[in-house]
Amino acid sequence: MYAPQRKSIYTGLTVKEAISKLLTDLETIELRGSLKPHEIRRAENAVRLIHEELPQPEVSKADKRREKYRTFLKKVKEDSGMVVAIPCGIILRQTIIGCMTEYHRLRLPSEIKKHERHFKTSFFQGLVQEYAGPQTNILQQSSDAEDINGVETDDSELAVSVPVLDVPTTKQVQRGTENTSDTHGGTSPEAQHRSLSGRVFALTHEDARAVVMSNQISGAVWMTDPYDNASLSFITIPISDEVALYFSDQRRRVM
Repeated sequence: MYAPQRKSIYTGLTVKEAISKLLTDLETIELRGSLKPHEIRRAENAVRLIHEELPQPEVSKADKRREKYRTFLKKVKEDSGMVVAIPCGIILRQTIIGCMTEYHRLRLPSEIKKHERHFKTSFFQGLVQEYAGPQTNILQQSSDAEDINGVETDDSELAVSVPVLDVPTTKQVQRGTENTSDTHGGTSPEAQHRSLSGRVFALTHEDARAVVMSNQISGAVWMTDPYDNASLSFITIPISDEVALYFSDQRRRVM
């Protein structure tokens, strides 16, 4: 007997379907009383995108979906505040918003505003304090920070939060700098040089700082000082698969 299949998010939800999903998942999250790890990452990413002042260049389809998502979140925040925007970022993720038709996507924020009462609970207000308040655990860029293209960034702009970002203690940092042998599971610089090839993504200075201060370094760290005096020295930092997937999804590919 034929049974209708569940509609894939990649076919693009209507406003009605998106609202239904939002309210259903909203109730589930509140009943649970906590966020799962992937939901935490979505909340942090939503706050970071909302605070971005300038859009990233639209090079690929992923870049275009990201910009549609950023515009959507900023509109929700403008209409209904962060208490609504953060849960929307958790539930209506980038793929869902990016695949909606323009007709439905542009009308969704105003429909969400009609359901504001479902968001104004102590639990969701607590999310604002935790992820967008003064005690936020998302790294903030300093006023003199520059991005990879040398463009100055405002100190209110939020930097990336690397998944499972655990800041090491002073002793851990000292041990890490003292021991750079292959006991870390690292590969020699010569072997790394021979094997380097792949996609290239543009990261910010804060992205690099977040990785260095995390527990996501997966091997020995090397500095290369080129024989060519015209070339700059550089540092190679092997990262975990989780961080690689995160940056490849969230950052602009340049090669």
